[in-house]
Amino acid sequence: MMPKAVFWDMDGTLVDSEPLHEAALMAAMRNVGLVPPDDLHERVLGVAAWPVYEMMRDEFGLDLPFDDWIVRKYEHYLPLVEGLKPRPGAIEIFNELRARGIQQAVVSNSDRMIVDANLSMVGLIYPGMKTISRNDVREGKPHAEPFLRAAYLADVDPTH
Repeated sequence: MMPKAVFWDMDGTLVDSEPLHEAALMAAMRNVGLVPPDDLHERVLGVAAWPVYEMMRDEFGLDLPFDDWIVRKYEHYLPLVEGLKPRPGAIEIFNELRARGIQQAVVSNSDRMIVDANLSMVGLIYPGMKTISRNDVREGKPHAEPFLRAAYLADVDPTH
């Protein structure tokens, strides 16, 4: 049985962006005078921007508002996107499902500008593509709202 829709995570599933996020985080930390801990990788892998910010603020004394902090991180992240690679086989599977007419959406906790930059870099952007970023919803993953939005855009009933 073929699925009616497939909803993809982006970071770590479609693209290997986690090393870029970590490098940008470390550079942004150093930029504001913070020393990245040795266990930074384990502490931030797969964690959304807000909880990482809270950790920086609460444990390391970061004294910038979130919006200022994330701008600094993205100033370090965006130049690294040139080296972004897709996860092995992910783009091929995405394109095969698309060729079969299966509705798809990328559902990410990343900001819209990061979603667009990452997907563009790996050639996974086309007219009508459905993407949900953290800017498109009030509650990010793991809350149901991003997935319900994806179901709506894909015109599939989430109860089935």
